[in-house]
Amino acid sequence: MHVYIELFHTERAHVRNLKVMQHLFYRPMNDDQAIPADFVTLLFPNIDDMIELHGESVASLHVFHGLAYNSEVKKIKNYKSLITFAVA
Repeated sequence: MHVYIELFHTERAHVRNLKVMQHLFYRPMNDDQAIPADFVTLLFPNIDDMIELHGESVASLHVFHGLAYNSEVKKIKNYKSLITFAVA
C-alpha cells in the first residue's frame, strides 16, 4: 500500500509541475510570438498530451485508492467482529 501512495503522490506532483510549465512558459511563449513557434514546439513537443495522460493516471490511481481503502476498512471491520465474537 505504501508503494501505491508514493506513486499517487509522485504522479500528482508531476501533473502539477507540467501545468506550471504550461502556464508560466509554454502559453506565454506561444501567445507572445516573440519566439518562433517551431522552437516552442521543440521545447514542449507534447506537453498537452502529457498533462492529459498523467492526469488520467492520477484519476485512475485515485479511484483505485478509494477501492483499496474501502477493502482495507472492510477487512478491519471483519477482523474486529471476529475478535468480538471470540471474546464473547
